[in-house]
Formats: sequence, C-alpha cells, structure tokens
Amino acid sequence: MTASSDTGQAKPQRPLPPAPARHWTARVVGALLLREMSTTYGRSPGGYIWAILEPVAAIVMLAFGFSLLLRSPSLGTNFLLFYAGGILPLRFFQGITGNVGTAIAFNRPLMAYPRVTYLDTLLARGLLAVLTQTMVSVIIFGGILITQDIRQNIDPAPMLEGFMLCILLGVGLGTFNCFMFLRFPIWKSVWNILTRPLILISGVFYIYEDLPQVVQGILWFNPVLHITGIVRSGLYSTYEPTYISVPYVALFGLVPMVFGLLLLWRFGRDVLQRYFSKAGPHAAGHLKRFECYQKLTIRSKHFSCHRPRGFPSWQPRDSAGPSANAHCTWLAVGLMRGRFPARPFQLVALNLFDWKDILRFIG
Repeated sequence: MTASSDTGQAKPQRPLPPAPARHWTARVVGALLLREMSTTYGRSPGGYIWAILEPVAAIVMLAFGFSLLLRSPSLGTNFLLFYAGGILPLRFFQGITGNVGTAIAFNRPLMAYPRVTYLDTLLARGLLAVLTQTMVSVIIFGGILITQDIRQNIDPAPMLEGFMLCILLGVGLGTFNCFMFLRFPIWKSVWNILTRPLILISGVFYIYEDLPQVVQGILWFNPVLHITGIVRSGLYSTYEPTYISVPYVALFGLVPMVFGLLLLWRFGRDVLQRYFSKAGPHAAGHLKRFECYQKLTIRSKHFSCHRPRGFPSWQPRDSAGPSANAHCTWLAVGLMRGRFPARPFQLVALNLFDWKDILRFIG
C-alpha cells in the first residue's frame, strides 16, 4: 500500500505482472510433492529407512530360506541377486500403482481449490513413488554387488528398459484405479484380491522356463512376469528369455491410462461433488469451495485477462457492497486462470476471499 498525495488515503497496489500459466502445474506439483514426502514417511520414526529395510528383509529371508532347500537358484549362484531381480520390479510396480491409485483420495480435500487438478495429484504421487522406488532399487542392487562375490557381467540397459516398462504399467493401472476407487469403493477390495497372488505368479521364486508348458501358457498374460524376465536378462548375461513381449506390456499400461484419464475428465467432478455432499459437516467448507469453483469455471468464459467492462475500480479487500463482491470474483477468476503470481504453497488461494460473497455475486 502507498499513500496518495491528494487524499492521504492508502492507495491499493495493483497486482504484479502475471506469471506464465505453464509454471502453475510445476508449482502445484512441487507443493503436493513436498506434502506427500512429509506425510508418507516424514512422520514415522525412521522415515525413508523403512522403504529400504522392507525389501531388504524380504530378499534376505527368501535367500536364507531357499538356500537351505536348494544348492543354487535358477540363475547364477547368488540367492540375494536372484531374488532381488524378482522382488524389486514387483515392489516397483506395486508402489507406483498404489500411490497413483490413491492420489485423488489422498488429496481429496485439496481438490476443492481451483488450482489443484486431477493431473497434478497423479503427477505428484507418481513422481514420488518413482523416485522412492528408484532410490531403493539402486541402493539394494549396489549393496549386493559391493558386498557379494558377483562374477557375471551385468548389462544395465535391459534393467533400465524393464523398470521403464514397470513405470508405464504402474501409472496406467494406477490412473484407471484412481477413478474406480472413487466411483466404486468396493473395487479397492476386488483389486487387493486380484493382486495378492502376484508374488507367486510373477517369477519371483523361479524363471519362466522352469514351469510346465501348460502353466507357461497361462502365466504369459501376466505383464509383471515379462518385466522380471527383462530385468533378470540384464543381471545375467547368459539368460535370454524368448517369451518377452514389450508391446504387450506397453499396451497393458497405455490402454487403462487412456481410459482412466477419460473417465476422470468426464465423471471425476461429479464423483468429488458426491463425496463432499456425503462426507458430513466437516466437509461442508470443501463442498462450498468446490461449488464456487464450478460456477466460476462457467462464468470465467465471459471474463478477459484485464478488468472486465463494467467492473468497479480496484478497491481494498475490506470494501463492502457489490464492489467488493465484483472485486473478489475478478481476483478469483484471475487466480483460476493463472493471471496472478502465487507461491507454491498458496493452494488455498480461494480462501483469501470470502467465498460466500463470491457465491452470492455469481449465484
């Protein structure tokens, strides 16, 4: 605020030049990513150490148990490396699918604010899962190679290809589940039942060639089995699986991703509005903001980048009457369309204004 020389009253400041709209998604995703990091592992004792200890414990127990029964694994001579090549791709897939599938449900209260979109939550949760699982895989594989007497040549190219397919498959199925979990809550129980046998049918304890031909024909349709085969082909230079089909795995991830995005775009807003209306008194504020955002989305088509014709002059926030309502609406529409700069954590921009006044003005 600056004082006017004529009246001595405070002269309101004009908004700063608008930030480019392309930076909005990066800001929101960055803020959501920091929130995810603090809530997922930041509040538990040990933090991200547990993300490493859980797969390490599973690999060590499997290696110790099967070393008592078998003289050597199906490939090579090291049990730790063999089971790490099966467990880590499976956990990579499960981690991404679980995080992306619960992205909107985890950030559901924030969906009432205009600058948080479905894509932002999917990107934030998916990116955090990819970074976390990549860190875990690099640490575990590196630790095994350093501490164990590994004599075979390792090719990182097939391993990278396998984990990239794992990301595509996890994001695709997670995007589809993101809508299904919201629209049909029972689907979460069905999905847990369907994916529980994955550790038995994804080639963690064996390789595809060890199975009978009838079983091979059935398990071939499991895309995770293809991924574990690709990763192990990089760990063992003498292993050349012939059953691998990269196009099949890619299509298995792309098709549900496309359908999931289309379903979220078409029905996601209705599903969220139904949730806010049924969630009880504690969600009443989110419902009002969500309805306000919907109305502003419709009305914003009639506004330009600058102050619309007929709008009153710029006034301070504490002004009363229709001018303040118009002022609030103008600012809210500007924030929705990226006309005003904001810090990453200003996800609750609409809270800066009285949404009751906005609803009264545009309703």
